[in-house]
Amino acid sequence: MTKTILHSARWPFRRSFNITKNTVFSAFAARKSLEQAVKWMYSVDGDLHKPYDDSIQTLVHEPTFVNAVPSNIRHDLLIY
Repeated sequence: MTKTILHSARWPFRRSFNITKNTVFSAFAARKSLEQAVKWMYSVDGDLHKPYDDSIQTLVHEPTFVNAVPSNIRHDLLIY
C-alpha cells in the first residue's frame, strides 16, 4: 500500500518532467487544454451558438465565438 501511495504521489512530477522534455507530448497537452477551454466556454455561455460539428476548428470559427472573443486572443487560437 505504501508503494502505491508513493508511486501516485510522484506521478504529477513525472508528468511535468515529460512536458518539459518531450515537445510532442507538450503539443498534444496544449491542444487538449485548448479544446477543453473552448468547449467549457460553450457550456457556460448561453450566447454562444454551438455549431453542428464540435471539432475545435468549427468551434473557434463560429461567428458568435468570433464576436465574443477579443481579436488578440483569437489570433493566438489560430488552428490550421
